[in-house]
Amino acid sequence: FIDKVLGVGTMFVFFLTAISLLIINRCKEEKQRRVLAILFLIVFAIYILSVLFFYYTKFQPFSDGYGDYIIYEQQAEQIAQRVHRGNFSLERLEVEGISLSHSYPVIIGYIYAFTMPNMLLGQIFNAWFVAVLICFLYLIIREIGGTEKEGFLPGLVASCYPSLVLYGSLLLKEALVIALTLIALF
Repeated sequence: FIDKVLGVGTMFVFFLTAISLLIINRCKEEKQRRVLAILFLIVFAIYILSVLFFYYTKFQPFSDGYGDYIIYEQQAEQIAQRVHRGNFSLERLEVEGISLSHSYPVIIGYIYAFTMPNMLLGQIFNAWFVAVLICFLYLIIREIGGTEKEGFLPGLVASCYPSLVLYGSLLLKEALVIALTLIALF
């Protein structure tokens, strides 16, 4: 009755949400915890809906169905197969025909190894990273002296930025790079 991939994806969403809310709950101020949790949930919901739209409609603008996300998907599946065979090493990947220019497909490959190899799960992971980066944007604004409202509204506006919605909903490394940049900035 329910798509197997969607069922695993739903459990993955709940797992990521639970972990994130537990971490957010460690914030010092009660009001900041509440605002940060609401912001995270709103942004994550927006991006989960956009991921589902992109995945089920096969909406691939500007690429004619071919882009980096296809290459990342193939590399991640190959890495997940290596992990299932018991090979956790990243050495000698070129011998097996896997050439990596960066570590993003490795991260997605390990997610595939622990869940199932499907692009939807990688896209859900990207959506989570976008929600995390928006939370760090909020924290940066608060750190430089902004109020809860002055951090919340730019977070919502930034989450609706069209290129972030596009790149954060596809299986691309941009969401991870931006999140790590904001974490380092914080």
